[in-house]
Amino acid sequence: MEQFFRWQRNGRRWMAGILAVAFLAWGLGMAWAAGQSPTPSSSGGPETAMYAFTVTRVGEFLAKPDQEELQVFRRVGRALAAQAGLFEGSRLEVAGFQGPSFALGNLFQDRKFARDWTAPQKAAVEALFAQAGSTLEGLSKGLPAVQQGLVFRGVFDPKGLVEPLTEVVEKGEVPPGMREHQLFKLRTRVLPVLQVADLIAFVGILTRDGLQIRAEMKGGPLYQQEIEEVGGLPEPLMLGKYLPSEALMTFSQVHMGQSPANLMQNLREFPQTKTVEAFLASAGLDLEKDILANPGKETHVIINLTPRGEGGLPDLRGYARVKDPLKLLTIAPNLKQLAMSLGIFVAPVTEDPPSIRLSYFMAPQFGIQVTMRGEMLLFASGRDPMVEMIRRMDAVDGGREPPFLMPPGLHRCWRIGLGLLNEQLQRFLQGPLLAGKGIPPIPNLDVAGELGVLEVVTKILPDRVEISVGLPVIGKP
Repeated sequence: MEQFFRWQRNGRRWMAGILAVAFLAWGLGMAWAAGQSPTPSSSGGPETAMYAFTVTRVGEFLAKPDQEELQVFRRVGRALAAQAGLFEGSRLEVAGFQGPSFALGNLFQDRKFARDWTAPQKAAVEALFAQAGSTLEGLSKGLPAVQQGLVFRGVFDPKGLVEPLTEVVEKGEVPPGMREHQLFKLRTRVLPVLQVADLIAFVGILTRDGLQIRAEMKGGPLYQQEIEEVGGLPEPLMLGKYLPSEALMTFSQVHMGQSPANLMQNLREFPQTKTVEAFLASAGLDLEKDILANPGKETHVIINLTPRGEGGLPDLRGYARVKDPLKLLTIAPNLKQLAMSLGIFVAPVTEDPPSIRLSYFMAPQFGIQVTMRGEMLLFASGRDPMVEMIRRMDAVDGGREPPFLMPPGLHRCWRIGLGLLNEQLQRFLQGPLLAGKGIPPIPNLDVAGELGVLEVVTKILPDRVEISVGLPVIGKP
């Protein structure tokens, strides 16, 4: 159970796990060929619908994909046309069942489209959607009405999988039909989400304006228990105001709290922890008291492919709000000693604003700039990006530049400016890091130029987790 909130501290794995579960049915449906023979019906007892997913075409949206002027719609339309045989009228419906033929070696072997459902299976799907009825209704209210487009609805009930999957993980043996890496992902990415989730539901629309998805993971009793064990709900993001108005990618997230003792207990599971402790001890540092006791509260990372970093590295910048900045400054000499013992050069930069350059002895041409600004630890792949970030912060605080307007109450916000990808990718490929490497020219990705900013945001609430996805289409026919 502790792994679930370990994901929240580590970053992307948690979101990836929830989204993978939420959109599982879509992947299964599109992977199934229209001419595939139906799975034999289970018999000998009642069945339970584990997940159900529907796609509804409203109007004549993408009915003639080859006539679409934008590539993004041509591709989606062709994918739909390839699965036309699975639609009944304007709707495609697929569900997965947990019945007598359920086997851990193939968790979703009983997936079926609506044309192949038995009467009990149809009733099971209706019961699953009814169970999520109020949740789906609430999610749908956050989306505009669709005149022409695709409407998605999906529900996943993980409760029936928790017990059998836990038994498999605890045995540590790879069951027939699975591979070792699949068992590892099951233990570290899937099971922790299933253990705390009571129900996962989502709705979405795809129109000429773009894609919008609203998802919700309703927490069960273990969810509330974990919230209490980590000291309550985390604070929302507070320092998003310093993000630039335009960047290829920005990743912002808060970090769940947990006592240093509990963290150490988790780390004891890994043999490498003893090696880390030994290195820290050689510099007069204690892993639990000096490192784990002063975690980051929130982190913001800014990535541009433009080669403005040292040695032609991409423009990478970021800042983290730490729990105790004074403590971090106090142990800075010990950290310098540790870095030098590991072959990391530490060079102060005294010009304003001051910083520290870190570089590895085997690649001295690449350096990372690090400094402190109040309660924030700042880092960048080069001096110019570091100076630019600090000046942006000063300008926002002084009212000379507008802050980035992040929606309030968020615990995670990912943004990818797909419309900037082509230009930045070409600059990176032509930059000093890759010059003379014999890399052939890469053409522009036309689809990326038709799309705007992909935004994925998360809110952690007392009884549930909410996820919203937005991707506008900016290309004009």
